[in-house]
Amino acid sequence: MSDFFSSVFRSFADPFFAFLQGRSVTPQIDFGNFMVGLATMAVATVSIYVSYSSGVRDSRRRVADLREEWMENLRKKLAEFSELSHNALNLALDIHLSDRNAAPEKMNEMKVLLSKTNSSLVGVEAYIALMLNEQERLHRVIREIIAQTRGRVATFSHEPQTRLSEQAHDLLRLLEKNSRVLLKNEWNRTKSEMIGRSKLYLLIVGLFYPDETKKIVIESVEYIRDITSGTVSL
Repeated sequence: MSDFFSSVFRSFADPFFAFLQGRSVTPQIDFGNFMVGLATMAVATVSIYVSYSSGVRDSRRRVADLREEWMENLRKKLAEFSELSHNALNLALDIHLSDRNAAPEKMNEMKVLLSKTNSSLVGVEAYIALMLNEQERLHRVIREIIAQTRGRVATFSHEPQTRLSEQAHDLLRLLEKNSRVLLKNEWNRTKSEMIGRSKLYLLIVGLFYPDETKKIVIESVEYIRDITSGTVSL
């Protein structure tokens, strides 16, 4: 780079110093030096721009890779939570219906499995909570849906009531809806960042083409307030 600037400087300075010293300068040579310096500067500018653009693309690609990894991990954990919840509800119901007829050994096995399933639910809930962003309302709603679901599953495990089971299944359906919206939003955000769209652009697009986030969030919040008698604030 220093050689480049030296050559450019000489292409402009040599004719000037020759003029000051009273030496004759061949116009063709001076013009040639000027064009060589100009071409060298253009090549260097293009090289710098290409290098910068490549660095920006690589940086965006790394961020996109990390976001995709986060989305895939979150998707798996949400699916795991849903599966564990259904398993716990079914186990609790089986235990309740088989309480008088099942062999003691079989009953104990089912109760141990139910206890382990509920423990796994607590762990998955905590893991998902750490992956969510408290600053975004959709994330807070998903976290609350998970908490309400896990609470009802745990209560149903000891006191099987139709109301608790129905609410747990309703919450799991809401969890699926909210999760789809969240993952879709994150994927769109990833694509936008990859092609360099600004936050202002995304905001303007969001105003004219609103997504389904607001609708599903309102539906979920209203349901949670209904089953909690308005004690939960989101």
